[in-house]
Amino acid sequence: MNQKKLGMKAWRMLWGARPSELADLNVTELARRLDTTPANLSRAVSRTSYYTLGKHLELKKFQAFEVLVICYKIHSVKKALKIMGIESESHFIKRYKAHRGRTPGEFCRKKRKEWEEKKRNNDPEYLNWVKYHHYHLEFI
Repeated sequence: MNQKKLGMKAWRMLWGARPSELADLNVTELARRLDTTPANLSRAVSRTSYYTLGKHLELKKFQAFEVLVICYKIHSVKKALKIMGIESESHFIKRYKAHRGRTPGEFCRKKRKEWEEKKRNNDPEYLNWVKYHHYHLEFI
């Protein structure tokens, strides 16, 4: 497999991962799944993308956290990180703040406040969410 195909395959595998799979997903694990070395995989991703593989992993974790907060209404940092299988809460908070400019807790509070406002006003988004979504997290 050439470098471009390998890089794209790794990228698709990473971005297709569910939040609950992220704790076990690292460069070594992705390389094992793609039957290559970590160094070769990192080089392939760097050649096909603006970011390194490590940065892609970090961004995917940030995005998964935000999906849990926004879509599944999980407004607790600890609970979201537990679902994602992330054990180092302080490291995640530090990296999230460095990249997003605010802590995960600030993000949760802002989204919770927005959601409560929609609930009070019987916003159509709130009513649709209540009608069609439940806290079924087993598929996450």
